[in-house]
Amino acid sequence: KNKRAGDFNVTEENSEAVGAAVECIDNNQGLFIYGNVRTGKTLLSSIIVNERAYNGKPSYFVTVTDMLDELREFDDAISRRNKLTYLKNCQCLIIDDLGAEYQTDWVASTLFTILDTRYKSQLQTIINSNFDLDTLSSRIKGYHGSRIARRIRDMCQIVCIG
Repeated sequence: KNKRAGDFNVTEENSEAVGAAVECIDNNQGLFIYGNVRTGKTLLSSIIVNERAYNGKPSYFVTVTDMLDELREFDDAISRRNKLTYLKNCQCLIIDDLGAEYQTDWVASTLFTILDTRYKSQLQTIINSNFDLDTLSSRIKGYHGSRIARRIRDMCQIVCIG
């Protein structure tokens, strides 16, 4: 929760991702971090949130499953639409664990809608996943998988950690 950049143990295996994270904090660029389980993707994303907060820049950090569950569980369309609008337009959105969600047409369409809007608006988006973009693209249902991967490629620096 309170981790800062100095708390991350930089190694040869993660130095490229750490450098990309520092650039991401400094210049508001997007970032896609992928790698095996327990390599520090979530910790590094959390540090980005904390460093941004320290610099007075708001961010919203959410796991993909929590984000989708929350959207699904709203009792009324207005609340759902308001939350979706926030996700599409917040200054910096960090999506943790993309690819862990159960795939349906609704999930694929919702993810594309969020990422496409953020891409068009040039808003900072940070995503981490256990899967590289090609694998992620094939996991996401229907034609949205390749479209989501293209948006991520166009708006994010892509780095492997671990």
